[in-house]
Amino acid sequence: AGQQPQAPAPPAPPREDAAGFLRTEKCRFFVVHVRNRKDLSQAFSTNQWPTNLSTRMKLNEAFSTVDNILLVFVDVSSQGLCGFARMEGVISKPKTMVVRRPGGNSGSSIPLKWLSRSTLPASQASQLLNKWNDNKPLVQARDSQEVDTETGGAALGALLSSAGGEDLGGRKRP
Repeated sequence: AGQQPQAPAPPAPPREDAAGFLRTEKCRFFVVHVRNRKDLSQAFSTNQWPTNLSTRMKLNEAFSTVDNILLVFVDVSSQGLCGFARMEGVISKPKTMVVRRPGGNSGSSIPLKWLSRSTLPASQASQLLNKWNDNKPLVQARDSQEVDTETGGAALGALLSSAGGEDLGGRKRP
């Protein structure tokens, strides 16, 4: 007697495990510069990050090539890390004409899902070296510069396990 072929098992439900993104090779990492805490706090509450035209074009191109675009947020004044997010969709063109200074916000925003709102001090963040930027510290990358997968994963891991980091709202984590 022949055996009936078994139906394939249904796919596992998506996990809310932030490190789960690292288990796939289909992700790319980019640096986002944070110039002040007010902008970061607003991004935490709105899940949006304002961006310029060149960043929009670069991230939208990357978004079309892989499943996960992961963004590491670097505080340019302290040279520390201050968050990690997943790009949740294409960055749309602004609906209205925006007058802007060179390098300024184009009226577009990156839709985000925050994976970590913790901080990592410069003393620790400076040890993360970007292979795709002459092995310079990750915190010295240009805004929207791509980061190698190993370093991006290490940055996320460090933020997720940061014992002395801060959570949303600047409160110390227990």
